[in-house]
Amino acid sequence: MNLHKDVEQSVVIIREYQPNVKKLVAYFVSNNHEINNEELEQYLYGKLPEYMIPSFFVKLDKIPLTPNGKIDRRTLPEPKVTDTISKEEFISPKTDKEKILTEVWKEVLGFEKIGLKDNFFKLGGDSIVAIQMIAKAKQKGLQISPVEIFQNQSLQKLAMVAKEVDIISAEQDVVIGDSPLTPIQRYFFDQKFAESNHWNQSIFLKVNETLDEAKLREAVKELLTHHDELRARFEKKDNKWQQNIVEPSEEIPFEIVDLTSTNSNMIKQAIEEYNKKFQTSLDIINGPVIKIVYYKVGRSESRILIIVHHLVIDGISWRILIEDLITAYNLLIANKKVILPPKSTSFKAWAEFINEFADSEVIKKEKDYWLEQSERTINQIEKDFNKKENFENSYLNKSITLDKEETDYLLKDIHEVYNTQINDILLAALLVAYNKWKGKRQLLIHLEGHGREQLSLKYDISRTIGWFTSLFPVFLDMSDAVEIGDIIKLVKENLRSIPNKGIGYGILRYLSSDSKLKDRLKVFDDAQITFNYLGQFDQSVPENSPFVMATESKGPDRGLNNIRTSLIDTTAVVSQGTMSIGISANKNQFKGESIIEFLDDYKNALQDIINHCKGNDKVEYTSSDFDLVDLEDDQLSSVLDKLNNQDD
Repeated sequence: MNLHKDVEQSVVIIREYQPNVKKLVAYFVSNNHEINNEELEQYLYGKLPEYMIPSFFVKLDKIPLTPNGKIDRRTLPEPKVTDTISKEEFISPKTDKEKILTEVWKEVLGFEKIGLKDNFFKLGGDSIVAIQMIAKAKQKGLQISPVEIFQNQSLQKLAMVAKEVDIISAEQDVVIGDSPLTPIQRYFFDQKFAESNHWNQSIFLKVNETLDEAKLREAVKELLTHHDELRARFEKKDNKWQQNIVEPSEEIPFEIVDLTSTNSNMIKQAIEEYNKKFQTSLDIINGPVIKIVYYKVGRSESRILIIVHHLVIDGISWRILIEDLITAYNLLIANKKVILPPKSTSFKAWAEFINEFADSEVIKKEKDYWLEQSERTINQIEKDFNKKENFENSYLNKSITLDKEETDYLLKDIHEVYNTQINDILLAALLVAYNKWKGKRQLLIHLEGHGREQLSLKYDISRTIGWFTSLFPVFLDMSDAVEIGDIIKLVKENLRSIPNKGIGYGILRYLSSDSKLKDRLKVFDDAQITFNYLGQFDQSVPENSPFVMATESKGPDRGLNNIRTSLIDTTAVVSQGTMSIGISANKNQFKGESIIEFLDDYKNALQDIINHCKGNDKVEYTSSDFDLVDLEDDQLSSVLDKLNNQDD
């Protein structure tokens, strides 16, 4: 940009407004008062690939500097709507694809008037809305990927890259019948839990009003009719587990607990005792696999407990479930017919597809990668006690919390320095902490992913409730690196090298017909640390909903006699603007003070990474950042110089 005749100085940074929603922002100084953003865009189009064109151009009187004379990125202003590329007047859609996308954007963004130059993210779009938009566009015959949305943020540009595809006609009627298991469901049954009925996910909500009990019960019925996997039953045939989707029943898994006459001092205890009981009420063989409980607490206050067996739900499913429960209830209150958003591909159809996919030539291409990984040495974690028993009834749980400033920086600004994603940073810190804790430079973990990768254009699972989670091994290795920046880049490149975000491992490990391959991949069962970043937990409850998280305990999600699936479970979650990191382990294997030491090392590592990135005003890209184009080292340097012509 500095080569433009009217630009005296410029800097380009990456801003992350939502998790995984990153935008290039160009700041520039110019004495030409008539220079406009579109002119700069057109100039850069002749010099750079489209995905490197900034989304915003911000004109400044001068570029802010730190006392050391370096660019002060933290004081660069947030772009405004007027800083978008185009300042043209409203332009109506003309082509069929533009008209389709306009209607879809109106629906998901809530605007009555949208023009070709409007920017998806400036209109309030985020990664979750993007999933909704992709699903609705697909229903109308347009195929769009998440990457294309981030790279083509205006409606006009997105319409240009959208592909016309056959409309996926997901079955809208009630789905019933036998269904094979998915990899993560097979993983569950491989554990041979003593209390297999009690391995749940749950959410406990507070409502500052009383609800119509009859309408809420009817809403639950509509929910189970619409989302087939919530009617799943599991049975063992010929020594193999399978699932069966049963027909909707008049017997609704909905209960009412009236606490209006309970002494106010006893309500908390009563709620928690009931919650503990309801957590043990599910039955994967005979049903139900979901239970919704409505607590009447007072005239203007109530609670809702939703318990779902983990076999049929995951993190993304929760937002769908709660959104549809609210929609159904509100329609019933208004005496209207319940019409929920169209179904996407059923879980049954997806399970059938993925079992066939397990022996396809596509997935076999990943075999060499995973077999190569299986040859690596797996170091066991040194325990404080040599006991083998690892049950839920003996677990200890410790946690630390980052403050809001640290959390905000981790979610947004930190990624400008190395063009990272949140897992890159969290896992780099985990590796550093583990090295400090146990003196090891390598670590094998099981990493959880959402598992909804697009394996075929014929299937759309964006609004499907079910357990799609992928669980796959990741070797973290700091090699000879000493500097924090080098460790971050090693972890980042390691994660980027994993094919298809790890979903193939579970498919090959549990579904492949190649028994020798499955046996060789069993070596990864020895991974002793599981890591899961749950994201911003508040997003499980829609912003416009009448619900907030209740403060009372929702009871134990897992039976205390169940084995724990790893030695150490590490979970990171953001709630109410702060990130908490929890580590659970078995008190018969680890001392509490030892786990606290590990957590303290983790927190210190995160804070060191934050301080390191704050003190680094230079963007450091790695080879995986440019996988869309084939660049030699000298070409890469030239491109980066044009993006950011600044002194080291």
